[in-house]
Amino acid sequence: MKKIFALILIIMLYCQTCGAFNPPDPNRWVTIQDGKVISCWLDAMTIRFDKKYGENYANVWVILNPKEEPGYSMDNMEFNMDKREFKFLSITKYDDNRKVTDSSPIPSISQGIPPGTLLELLYQVIAKVSEARN
Repeated sequence: MKKIFALILIIMLYCQTCGAFNPPDPNRWVTIQDGKVISCWLDAMTIRFDKKYGENYANVWVILNPKEEPGYSMDNMEFNMDKREFKFLSITKYDDNRKVTDSSPIPSISQGIPPGTLLELLYQVIAKVSEARN
């Protein structure tokens, strides 16, 4: 009986850790949105603010976890804080077991941040971090 209980416990622990996405370390990653469709976290330890071409930029890392798709992505993004624009610098996709399935730099152009979106919420959080640091 004890062997059966131990086996069931091992199987339950394995299913919890390997088959589902575990949210990142809350001491490092700030939850931006934990929704029914997508969840998003911002890496508070690596936010970098720079001035380029006379404008203020923020370089950030985010984790995006779409609920309807397997896996998640870790994205490096750049925000032009003055023009309210963003662009992806790189996207790395992982499966549910945290193994890389695709990784590539993204040569993208800056785009405006649509109002009422996850991107705007992310922009607002980054702007507050910038204000707090100054």
